[in-house]
Amino acid sequence: MNRNEYTYWMALAHIETVWTKRKNEIVVACFQKSLTIADFFEASEQAWIDEYNLSKEEIPTFAQAKAKLANYSFQVEDLLEQGYSLIPITSKDYPKQLKVNLKYNAPTLLYVKGNIQLLNQPSTAIVGSRSAKPVSLDFTDAIAKLSVGNGKVVVSGYAKGVDKQALDSALKYGGTSIIVLPQGITTFSSGFKSLHKDIVSGRLLVMSVFHPNAPWNVALAMARNPIIYAMAEDIYVAESDSKGGTYSGVVDGLRKGRTIYVRCPQAGENNANMQLFEMGATLVDANRQVCNNNTRECDALADKIRRAITGNPLSVKQIATRILNKDDKESQAKVRSIINTLDNVEKLSTKPVKYIINTAQHSLFD
Repeated sequence: MNRNEYTYWMALAHIETVWTKRKNEIVVACFQKSLTIADFFEASEQAWIDEYNLSKEEIPTFAQAKAKLANYSFQVEDLLEQGYSLIPITSKDYPKQLKVNLKYNAPTLLYVKGNIQLLNQPSTAIVGSRSAKPVSLDFTDAIAKLSVGNGKVVVSGYAKGVDKQALDSALKYGGTSIIVLPQGITTFSSGFKSLHKDIVSGRLLVMSVFHPNAPWNVALAMARNPIIYAMAEDIYVAESDSKGGTYSGVVDGLRKGRTIYVRCPQAGENNANMQLFEMGATLVDANRQVCNNNTRECDALADKIRRAITGNPLSVKQIATRILNKDDKESQAKVRSIINTLDNVEKLSTKPVKYIINTAQHSLFD
């Protein structure tokens, strides 16, 4: 892609009053017509209506974005000269995992510095509280070590606490990592200085989905967390408060049907790890082993599920309806996490997938 094309991508990506889904609908429209984003912006307003299905109310918004092209052109030149890369959603380098998990809500444009190849390698996200206790940091270290051993990139957010521990441990054990920033990539200058060696060596990539000059703020930090989760195949939560970015990110992930692993808390801990379990997360120890007997509720629910599917194949939705009297995504996620802990459960290749504990008798030679 030539430098001029990036200018148009920036103009589209940073229209503040337009949802990401709407921006990506325009990208898809261009792709289907074998046109570029530049072609879209250079089209007439009538063509925007006729060919791209823009409403008359949307026209002024996109016209204002077009008027900023000259400014974006200067910004693109500056970014590229400083060694940053811009990755549109249509690029082969764009993380496939992001598109799989977020679909039309995947960021339209990424800003990165570092080893771009890390974006499409198997990955694990490790997240948690900024004020995490030592037991949570030890858990983070253990999960990072196991992830590195399995050749996975560790994704985190570079906040103090669990995020920083995840990064440090990944690099300590000779692995690789991706930092997802809660700010514009050019405002991370002090971080780039301290991490220069790891970036140059190809072990680290820094990424942002926000305007390059955007300063850190709470809203961006909250918006960044779903990106971290969507970047990863596996998600581990070391410690969560009952509100804030980690908690909201897990809740959002569970609603989307993601499997999320949460550290099994010790007796007397004051955090929201058990609340997340009750919402459908899977409790695990530092060896990534599922905790089978942590609460009476867990045991009771497991017993009900076992009885329901003994000799009777049921889908997760059917089990949730029968056991919990509701079939929303959180209830289904909760049931799914418990099924993963049960022995002798057969997963049937049906649509939807059903589970059964088969009680049929077999001979020695079956």
